[in-house]
Parts: sequence; C-alpha cells; structure tokens
Amino acid sequence: MGMTRSNRQCPPPACPISSTPFPWLVFPHNFKSKTKPRAAEKQTFCTTTPSPSPPNNNKSYFKSIPELRGKFALGCHRGWLLLIDRDINHIDNWGLSLWNPVSFQALSLPPHPSELRHYIDASVLTCPPEDEDSLVVLFSRNQAAFCRPGDDAWVVQTCEVEGYDEELCFCEVIVCNGVLYGRIQGPVYDIIVIEINSDGSSARLSFRPLQRLELSDTYYASSPKVMMGMAEGCGEVYLFELHLDFCTARRVIGAVTWRLDLARMAWVKVKSFNGHVFFRCNGYSVSCHGESYSEGLYFVLSGDNTLYFYRVEDASVTAMLPCANLKTSWLSPFWVLPCYPRLLAPKEIEERIEDHRIEESGKNKKLDNLKIHQSNESADVIHAKNETTVTIFSKLPEHLITLIAEHLPLFDYLDFRSTCKYFCAAAPLIQYRKLTSLEAQNHPPSSPLLMVLNNHRDCIETNDVGDPLLWDAIHPSRLDAKYPMSIPKSFEGATITFSSKGWLLARKKCDSLLFLNPFTRVSGEYPRHESLAWFPGMSFSTAPTSPDCVTIAMSEFTDDRIVIKYFQHGDETWNHCEFPPHGKGFKDPPGSICPVYHDGAFYFLDKAGYLGVFELKEEQGSWRVFDKHIPMRCPSMFSNNIVECDGRIVAVVLGHMGKWVDVFRWDRETEGWNKVESLGNWTIFINPSSSCFSTKARRPEMGNKIYFPRFYGGRVVFYSMEMKKWHFDGSKEALSDFYGTKELLNCCWIEPSWSE
Repeated sequence: MGMTRSNRQCPPPACPISSTPFPWLVFPHNFKSKTKPRAAEKQTFCTTTPSPSPPNNNKSYFKSIPELRGKFALGCHRGWLLLIDRDINHIDNWGLSLWNPVSFQALSLPPHPSELRHYIDASVLTCPPEDEDSLVVLFSRNQAAFCRPGDDAWVVQTCEVEGYDEELCFCEVIVCNGVLYGRIQGPVYDIIVIEINSDGSSARLSFRPLQRLELSDTYYASSPKVMMGMAEGCGEVYLFELHLDFCTARRVIGAVTWRLDLARMAWVKVKSFNGHVFFRCNGYSVSCHGESYSEGLYFVLSGDNTLYFYRVEDASVTAMLPCANLKTSWLSPFWVLPCYPRLLAPKEIEERIEDHRIEESGKNKKLDNLKIHQSNESADVIHAKNETTVTIFSKLPEHLITLIAEHLPLFDYLDFRSTCKYFCAAAPLIQYRKLTSLEAQNHPPSSPLLMVLNNHRDCIETNDVGDPLLWDAIHPSRLDAKYPMSIPKSFEGATITFSSKGWLLARKKCDSLLFLNPFTRVSGEYPRHESLAWFPGMSFSTAPTSPDCVTIAMSEFTDDRIVIKYFQHGDETWNHCEFPPHGKGFKDPPGSICPVYHDGAFYFLDKAGYLGVFELKEEQGSWRVFDKHIPMRCPSMFSNNIVECDGRIVAVVLGHMGKWVDVFRWDRETEGWNKVESLGNWTIFINPSSSCFSTKARRPEMGNKIYFPRFYGGRVVFYSMEMKKWHFDGSKEALSDFYGTKELLNCCWIEPSWSE
C-alpha cells in the first residue's frame, strides 16, 4: 500500500491552527462510542500565552477536525503530525498517517508493521515528507521500523549495540543535524546515537552509545517520580528532568536541564535556554526560537489539564489554565507547532532585526537627538534633587541619625543605609556573625524571610571573603525588600531540604548533607551516608550545633516496614530504627515532606491524613500511628502540611491547585482533629518541600494568614483565613486558586536567628 495524498479546502469548522502562527495545545475528547470507546472525535484547541505572567489571555476553540477524529498524536515533526488510529480489536489494524495542519495535506503510511507486537514507544520524522531523504521511524521495544513517505511497507530491524548488554527500548527519539538521538529510561540516562546509513535506494540504522549521564540526585530524595524529556533546539540537543512531589506527582519540586556539547560529546548543565522555547507533552517535545515568547519550557503532566511554564534563570514554575471551560472526558493533550516563516532560526532573526535597525536608523536620528537633550535635562534635575536631599539630611545631628538607625528593623535598617552617603556613614554595616543577642534585638526582621538559592546568575558577585552572593532574601510583605546574601562556597549547587529555627539543611549529591545558619554563617556537614538521596522527610530538634540536637529522616515506608534514620550530635554515623507497618496509615509516601519536632517527639503526616509520631528516649526509638485521620474534603489533595502553631500541632491541607484550604488542630486528649477557622494573631509560613513553621505576627496585617513561596505579578501570595481567598500584598484583588501564580523551587522560609 503506497502513500495516499489528500488535500482539501477547509470548510467549517475550520482548524484554528491554519490561521495563527504559534504553538497550540490540543485536548482530544473521549465521548462514548460503541465502536470505538476511546475515539477522540472532537478536540479543544488552546492558544499559549507568549508570556506566562498574568493576566492569562489564552483562547480556546472546540472543533471536530476530520483528520484528527479517532486518532492520537505520536509526535509533531517539522510542522507535521504523526498520527495513529488505534483499532481496539487488533494491533495489525492500526493506521498511521502524516498531517499538516497548515496546508491540510494528509499522507497515509503503510499499516502498523506486523513485526512490532507492542505499542509504539517512540517515533520521529527525519525531515519534511517532500524531502527525498525523509524517513518515518518507529520504535517498539528493541525493534525499529522505518519507511519513506510513499513506500508500500516498513523495513524492520533489531536495535543492537555492540558490547551493550541491556535491551534497547527507546522511550523518546529526536533528530538533530540529521542524526537521531534516542533516550532509554532508567536510573541513568542512556542516550543512543542512531545514524541513518542510506545508499539512495535503501537505508539501515546503526546504533552507538553516548556518554552515560547519571540521573541528578539533587532532588531525587524527595522525588522518585521524574518526568524526563529530550528536545532539539536550533541545532542543539537538550535533556530535561522534572522532579515531581512524592504525594501527588502533580507538583514540580525541582528541575535540571542539560545540553549536549556536540564538540566534546559531553553533557553540561544549562543556566539559560539562550532564547529557545520548548513545549513538552506526554511522549515528545517541540521547540522554536523565542522571537515573541519568553524563553523556557512549557509542559503538561499526565492526568492534569494545567499548563506549566518552567523558567531556568530563577528556577520557577508558573501554573496556567489553558482552557477555563474544558469539556469533560478529555484525554492527554499534545502539542502542534506549525511551520511558519515567523518561527525563525536565530541567524534569520538577527538578519531581520539588523534590517529593521538600518531601516529605522534614519527615522530615529532626530528623535535620538531630542532624547539626548531631554535626558541631559532630566539628569540635571535629578542631580539637583539629590544635592538638596543630602543637604537637608546633613543638617540633622549625627547622634539623632544613629539613634534612629539603632531602632530600625533589619530591612528598614538596610534601606536606611542606602538612602544617601550621609546615612550610610552614620549607620555602620551589620556584621551578623559578631552580633550579640542584645544587638540582634535592635535589628529584628519584621517577619520571616523567603530565602531563594539562586544558582543561575550569569555574573556571580562575591563578598569580602570571596563567598558567592547566591542568596536572595525576600520580605513577604514588601515588594522592594530583596537583598543578596552570601553563602559558603561549599553550598554551590546544593538543594534546600529543611529549615527551622534560623537553620537549614541542604543536600548536595547523593551522600552529602550540609547545615547552615545564613545569618551567622556557621556551617558544617553531617557524616556521609550512601542513601541520603533517598531520605524524603528530614527534620532536627534544635540547632544542628547544639549538643542536644537530633536529626531524623524517614527513609523507607512500605507495606512491610517503616525505617527511620536518626543522627545524634557527636555520633560518627547515622543510626537505624525499623518498625512494623501500621494497619491503616503510612502505606503511601508521607503527605508532608517536613516532619515537625514538638514536645520532645517528631510528628509525621501521611497522604491520607494519618498522624505518626517518632520518639527517641535513651537511644531507643518508638513509633506510633494514631487511628483518627484528617477528614479530607475530597481525594484530589494537592499537599498536606504539618506545623507547630501556638504550642499545638496544626495541619494545613490544600486542594488541587489551591482551590480549597482546610486547617485542622490536633487534640491530644481525644487524639483526633478539629477544624480551625482562625489563626488569631499567628502567621504560618509553608514551603511543602522544605519548611513549615509559624510565628506571632509582627505586623497586624500579617496575622491570620498562610504564606507560600508563590508570586503573582511579582508579589508574594498568601491565604487569608478570614476571607477564605488567596491574596497578594499591595492589592485588594482576590485569587480563587494557584493559576497565574509562579512558584520558586529551590527556596525556604526562614526566621532569622543569630544562634551559633
């Protein structure tokens, strides 16, 4: 059976892709059918916003495109969709075709090759069908099948690599510069280079392994669920790791991106996408150069209709709703990237920009002269204002300025010093490490801070001792309060895993655990343990430098046993406690990554809302799970969080994407949970991945609120217990969920402390 071409004029309903040059996210719909229970007869086409920042201007169109009816997308290559029509009765009846959503040209391919007895795991179109070297290649288990558009049958061959013992089962294949790169999923990244050897009339595939890349263990401890993907971007190969949370696999807690250095054939970590935009769905990726889009990675998760955007520069993930009224029975969406002149290569973009500059240079010459004249006038005005301001300040007595400075909170003090040179001289720079307890009280922070570990700065500044300024300290209720802080060099590349009492724990590689007080800069390292990368929930009782400190981690939870590791200050190794499973709770991963130390014991909360307690007395550990669990509103829980608040154990439970929030308090007498309607004058700070604690509100407007490491329009998002809505500082606008918000990944809430 040869290739069948079909071209049709596009009668209503027209495909919206044909008239708009940007990527589309398409949701097939599974309406009940007697002949094809999974038939995708209709589709919802969703636009993508060039910038993930609010407001969301996405549009959607509900259509039924004949070429897509009952079919599923295996990939999008060079503007062509590779489609499969799965017949439920027999695999041999599966139909394959190529379809161009711009020209509406459809090309039928030979039927599913009978030699492939399993599902198609990966596929690729090497170049557009009109190219004489074009090949469609399918991969299923350890077999590959390929044909040229127009061939009557598939050529099938076994995938083998000399000296490679494992079976070559590809889960994704891309083409870059005429060479195929295949990814084999497992605990390591095995990338196989697939070369096409063609003599014009026939072709043959050859396989050779590339440098093995170990799976990044930085985030792996709290996320055994990893979404991986490859993409080609302007002649380069990229590799993505998206680490999902233990509890729901619906929230990204870490991300790592690699680029293949083709000169050295080695992988390097990426700190910038260099203007590229990637679009990832279940099974494949597409990309373009971001002429109008923000560079980053747009992606969807399995079973979720949320569109996410990952920005590598600040390690953040923004959640968007591509279609507010998505019809039910939707299936996994797929990306369509049409080929338009507007989607240009970097060199072409530079040429267009340069042509535009030459064209506009003559028009702007007079305007430039005017701007220079205006800017000189503006500079004179600003300089005059500054001179006037300094003159006014210099008339104040120096002792009065010093007295004012001594009673300012931390951020106000730093702002005070930056006002002018006169104030800077009168208010000396704070030497945090040398502060006494009394001096520290003179400059208390007005609230806990959000500490963001920023490893992605292009130009890293250092302090006076050469340590990198990689921290950003962010005040939750002050938009202008963001200050860089230095950390020891040993913390470069580390991931924050826990924070409490002004101290934090950070994991580096698979066996290294560090502790740090970022204000006194006291730091250290725990004894190494080969399984540290698998410890999901960590906590400590007091400051890690205290002789009474106990650090714990739940390292294993199965139907057979629960294992807790602990380390006592002064020990040389980690200790081990093993307990039999409870009848109901803790069969699944813990709902809260951060255990809470309360009244001499460590409390854990599992996914179903059961409370477990670990107590260590005279080097003997005990474990108990209470019978009563939290009365969950619905099973679609987003995260469970446990925190000590006003001397009691409190649980904060979030619905999917923050659509509902419930707070419960543990009653020790009844050993049950009571719902809480108000926190009073208390504020809770939560990062589900690293930190959960509470403080008395130092500002009245911060009381009875729950803060998260999310931002909306650059402002920190919090939940008001009084209004039962999400808000952000500086605005009366309310949010009903997390859509439109940006979450920072490698960060933690911390309450400044000068204890050593």
